[in-house]
Amino acid sequence: MSSAVRVLLLALLATAVVVAVGVSLTLGGDDDTAAPPAPSTPTTVPPTPLADYDTLTVAVPRAEFCGALPSEAVERALGAPATDEVSYRDGQPAPVVPGVRDVAHEFACTWTSGGATARAWVFAPAVTVAEGRRLVEAARAEDGCTPVRGAAAFGRPSVALTCERGGRTVTTFRGLFGDAWLSCSLEARTAALPGSEALDRTGEWCVAVAQGAASVVPDPED
Repeated sequence: MSSAVRVLLLALLATAVVVAVGVSLTLGGDDDTAAPPAPSTPTTVPPTPLADYDTLTVAVPRAEFCGALPSEAVERALGAPATDEVSYRDGQPAPVVPGVRDVAHEFACTWTSGGATARAWVFAPAVTVAEGRRLVEAARAEDGCTPVRGAAAFGRPSVALTCERGGRTVTTFRGLFGDAWLSCSLEARTAALPGSEALDRTGEWCVAVAQGAASVVPDPED
């Protein structure tokens, strides 16, 4: 091969290498100037309606559970961040009715914000199905309270009530989960949280209560 031809071939080979490198950079090889991926947007898990949550398969321990309830669920129930929180355990002095304190036989927690109050509690003693039915009947007979017909189950047996108390409405679900009698309620001014909205929001709150309570690992000393 003549020296002229050899020089020509070497020139063509060098040109091919340069072109290949250029194509690689154009296609976005290791380019430090490439735009970084867009950050992911945090998503908020929507609340679960009580009608969409199977409470009949949920086991709830008779134990302290307040710390297992997410602040997001509390804020959603109240319509604003909680400004006050009170809780008590089995065996502690606690208000049993307004103005009266006694030793509690339940685990309970209450959050308030403005004119709204969200509450949840579970009896410390075990409750049988027969006792649960008696509790349902007693709840239905409470003064100022009306059972909600066709309400979604909150354990078995269970009851849903709306109670009118001086311009305020208390919506509550109570029911038996295994041997644990679990209750939850939402109280607000009647004008601020009318009928169907109160029932829906309380149902979502009670789902969060049941989920949080069911996630608790009981303390052997409780």
